[in-house]
Amino acid sequence: MFSRYFLSKITMILSLFIVGSCDEYEVVEGADFNPDIAGIFLGECSQCHANGKSENGFGVVDNVPAMIAQGYIVPGSPETSKVVNRIKGENIPENAYRMPLRGPFLSDEKINSIENWVKFDLPGSSSGESHKVTISLGSEIKIEGSEEDTIVKTVKDGEKLSITIVAPADVSKLIFDSSSCKDPRTSLNGNVFTTGRITSDCAISITQPGEAKKPTVTAISLYGTKAGQTPGVTLTESSITIENGSTATFTFTVREGDTIDASDLSKSIESDCELGSIVEIDAATRQYSYETGKVTETCEVKIKTNTPCPTVPSGPTEFTEVRTILSSGSNCLGCHYPSNSYDLPEFDGTTQNGTFEKNHLINNNLVKPNDPWNSELSKRLEGRKTQMPDGGPYKSIEEQTKVCKWILDGAQ
Repeated sequence: MFSRYFLSKITMILSLFIVGSCDEYEVVEGADFNPDIAGIFLGECSQCHANGKSENGFGVVDNVPAMIAQGYIVPGSPETSKVVNRIKGENIPENAYRMPLRGPFLSDEKINSIENWVKFDLPGSSSGESHKVTISLGSEIKIEGSEEDTIVKTVKDGEKLSITIVAPADVSKLIFDSSSCKDPRTSLNGNVFTTGRITSDCAISITQPGEAKKPTVTAISLYGTKAGQTPGVTLTESSITIENGSTATFTFTVREGDTIDASDLSKSIESDCELGSIVEIDAATRQYSYETGKVTETCEVKIKTNTPCPTVPSGPTEFTEVRTILSSGSNCLGCHYPSNSYDLPEFDGTTQNGTFEKNHLINNNLVKPNDPWNSELSKRLEGRKTQMPDGGPYKSIEEQTKVCKWILDGAQ
């Protein structure tokens, strides 16, 4: 596999027995060349969507840069990539079909491979930041370069971490848990354990058979985490490995202009850990701490502020501003109007005269007043589902925030 950082944009010639011929496969600049992914696309999709065939306007399955440019693949975001949604049969229009059209559908293994490739391997999925990886070792386990039981490594975003085990001699029986590091594509080659791509602070536990592992608790901001947005909270440390049955405490700062409800955890915390409590440390600097309940297995904490928007709005938004945002530039009227709605009837938010009306947006379930996080309009504009306008250019962060604020204030 070639490095994602120096592989230039090239045309690879693949001899694939599944299609019975040599096919050109255009690889995006900076990406790993993955023959398994190329084989899936060419073997399963090229009959209708490549080599001059363009069913439903999609004919670039053999050209990764074109799939990205045309919005069929969103690097780092398989959940909003049209290709992934179609092969899974999820998040697609009512009158659209799961692909391949006549089946058989792709196996879970193939779908997982494509999802991981989109999420971790493509340029744009890397933030350029560095992350802390905490390695927790069980009894009589040692790794190269350290005599400690807990080691912290710094890894650049998108890179893998290799850990050389020096004791015990038989590594094959050890239990490796790197689930908090998200990318499941790990490997063990001799005495060297290699993670998948590291995209956030996380932890790795290496234990003996039957030995209780130390759980890892990861905390994230739920809002404002995409490129160009402002995180709802900034954590001092986002991943903590603790003793089984103990608690984890995270310190965080709420973004300027935002607030958090420390007294009602249903409004401020989503977690599969046992719930704990939030304590205000310093009101002036908006600093808080959150302590979980007792933790017995790896879990995650999502912290919510009171403004579920990409950034903190500068003031209230009138509907006239929302209408202008939806109707100007790369506008929504080109596809979503009563006689068309672009195969998505629920996206008809207009009247017969072709202007967006708030009652239509609400009645067609595009907007849930006071709840932008669960409003379809905000999900689409912000890219939390397949991002719109289709193919871009997308609405600016400021415009997304204005729409979010209008919904948050009741969609009046």
